[in-house]
Amino acid sequence: MQLQDPMEDDVEQSLDVEVAERSAQEQRWKEFIHGTSDVDSKVLTFAVPLVNRKAQHVIRAVASIYARVRSMQIPSVRLHTDRAQEFAGAAFRKWCLVPGPVFVAHDEPR
Repeated sequence: MQLQDPMEDDVEQSLDVEVAERSAQEQRWKEFIHGTSDVDSKVLTFAVPLVNRKAQHVIRAVASIYARVRSMQIPSVRLHTDRAQEFAGAAFRKWCLVPGPVFVAHDEPR
């Protein structure tokens, strides 16, 4: 008889929630841009040094970049990140709801 690690179930459920959440977010993005034509988009890349990769520091850095973009009067409605844990956490996702409809897109694993 083989025992199953209870942590495996937690990880699997967490991944299922993440996938469902990303799908829902992608659907909201599609609804947001539905009916628009001739949308001009630009990719802007920013980098700032971090003390560490904890959520509080990452949120502070992204908020600083977002404020800079807004001060330049550049409309910004989508944030594209990699799949790093600091971008997938609840605190970061909650922050994304505060400034407005900021839709987060994550790179797929390679």
